Amino acid sequence: MNAHALAHRADDTPIQILFHMHRAIRAAGQTHRVPPSLDEDAEMERLYWRRTDALEAAILALPCLTPADFAAKLMIETMDGAVETDPETGAVWREARRLTAAYPAEMVA
Repeated sequence: MNAHALAHRADDTPIQILFHMHRAIRAAGQTHRVPPSLDEDAEMERLYWRRTDALEAAILALPCLTPADFAAKLMIETMDGAVETDPETGAVWREARRLTAAYPAEMVA
């Protein structure tokens, strides 16, 4: 990862900072070549995926402060739109209900 990939603006929110870290780690993982002598899944898990998993959990746990935060959460939870999430239990949908007060508080948690 280069320093440019991790640079952030002074007004970035905690979610945006973590999101850009996540993107940089994913980009590094996509170009990394595992030597044939190593187990590829284990090596990628060790170097990249544990870190992205932890960042994803942290991002989804934080409250959105801006529309860009919500977009980052949507991209994280849906793997950039590759998968759908459960509208009742998905973190991004719970956040949407919280942000819009679309449902009673007991349904948001």
